[in-house]
Amino acid sequence: MPHGTRPGTEPLTVTATDRNGGTASVNGVVVVDPDHQPVISGVKLPTWVKQGQKVVVEARATAFKGVESVRVLGGGTQLGIPMRRVAGDARNGLYRGEFVARQTMKAVIEARDVDGRVATTDPRRLEVQLATKLTFDASPEPVRKGGKLHARGTLRAGYVDLAGRQVKIQFARSGSSTYRTMATVTMTALGGFDRVLKAKDDGRWRAVYTGTSAYASAVSAGDYVNVR
Repeated sequence: MPHGTRPGTEPLTVTATDRNGGTASVNGVVVVDPDHQPVISGVKLPTWVKQGQKVVVEARATAFKGVESVRVLGGGTQLGIPMRRVAGDARNGLYRGEFVARQTMKAVIEARDVDGRVATTDPRRLEVQLATKLTFDASPEPVRKGGKLHARGTLRAGYVDLAGRQVKIQFARSGSSTYRTMATVTMTALGGFDRVLKAKDDGRWRAVYTGTSAYASAVSAGDYVNVR
């Protein structure tokens, strides 16, 4: 603490600048309660990321005697992520932490001072968009012109079947890279679909899921069908 100030106070200078460049300053002191818990401010945390993406969290923590530790609290394997000081000092520092997003969580920043007093922020929701996998198969191969073609597939996020989601079945003629939507299907309770289509031309078939904020978009591998 600077010489000449009383315990529990810190010097404070406020400077204002007008539009012409003139300045005016006022000197004073700010009262600091040495028995008060740490203060957390300036929290920066994204609200939405993709599954597997690195999340960077920043926050400023202050404490009269010094901050001992700052960490991110959440759910599952994301419990207790340490944050390191990247600027400032132990009494007033900027802290940063990183972790890989696996699931939607409510994140809380916790700061502990050297006397063991703890402060926490209100929970902040971090929405994690889950990766999806879309499979597709068109059969029989080959198929006679005008014959029935069965388009089957599944849509999952991890081990979860995405029932009720809509998937587009698309087709590109042989020699073309332009796909046209031939049908839109809805996933069954088991996360699958089976649609009968008419085979007209040689070409490649695929399935496309456009995704939502909770589930990522997906495109299946193409399946080439020869029409005879």
